[in-house]
Amino acid sequence: MPRHVIEDAQVTLNGVSLSGRVKKLTIRTAKRSPANVSAMTDSWEENILVDIKSWKASFEFYQDYDTGGTYTVLKGIFDATGSSGVALIVRPTTGIRTTGNPEFQGQILLDGEFPQLDAEFGGVNMAPVSFLGTGALSFFTSSSS
Repeated sequence: MPRHVIEDAQVTLNGVSLSGRVKKLTIRTAKRSPANVSAMTDSWEENILVDIKSWKASFEFYQDYDTGGTYTVLKGIFDATGSSGVALIVRPTTGIRTTGNPEFQGQILLDGEFPQLDAEFGGVNMAPVSFLGTGALSFFTSSSS
């Protein structure tokens, strides 16, 4: 059974590589639940497929305040007023995209809070954030896709 250890994921957010600042990442896709269309005299529930998909991404970044660092990138997204989102590109490794190293691409919007400071005594300053996809999540397995 193939197994994949993630040690050097590529994460590019709004055109800036934050790969060296990622502790954990998750990308999830979903489909809306079927719609219940049962009527008063039906003896069984009837459901129909709703083919509307969505996706979201969450990250645990190591927080830093350097130019081009985590804080600068996340603050730029937080302050953005555009509704189309910003670009997200993720690959399991920093290598070129292949069938064994697929690339996920899409536009994202900040979903909720952006932590300015998140640490405990003697602990590492973290920036856990969640994003909602806006539009399709694309999946590429070659450079010509």
